[in-house]
Amino acid sequence: MIPNYQVFMLPVLKAASHGTVNIADVVKNIADEMNISDEDRKIKISSGSSLLYGRISWAKAYLLQAGY
Repeated sequence: MIPNYQVFMLPVLKAASHGTVNIADVVKNIADEMNISDEDRKIKISSGSSLLYGRISWAKAYLLQAGY
């Protein structure tokens, strides 16, 4: 199961502590760190993009909006 975007906020902040976060560059590391299964990593939304990528992107977007 893919957690909601709020769960990804701390891992995104940790990745950002090393510099600018490019979501494509950190998705695999965050998924590995959180033990997200290969099956869950393959889940797509109706647009065809990855649910995992989307959730991590939302986490980043809301963190940026909050000034982090």
